[in-house]
Amino acid sequence: MIGEDFFDIIDNVTQIFRPNVELKVYPNPVSEYAIFELENVEDSDFTFKLFDAVGRLQVVDDFSGNAYRFYRKKLKSSLYYFQIEEAGKLLVTGKLVLK
Repeated sequence: MIGEDFFDIIDNVTQIFRPNVELKVYPNPVSEYAIFELENVEDSDFTFKLFDAVGRLQVVDDFSGNAYRFYRKKLKSSLYYFQIEEAGKLLVTGKLVLK
């Protein structure tokens, strides 16, 4: 019957691996750059990694503090996956769209 049997698709953009940690990413989709803001973390050293849709590593960048600015440079428009690590341990993963 029309209008019935619909279901919601929930697309979780990020996955957090430590309790109470939060991440804001904006803008997403990205034109030139995106800002990643970690909340409820100590000032520490982190590693940002970006993978293309088939899992090839495209970017590795270390940063300190709770904010990171990612510049797309010459990466083509597509869906990418990111992860942020602290001391080699996975902290956050998610999706990033470059337009």
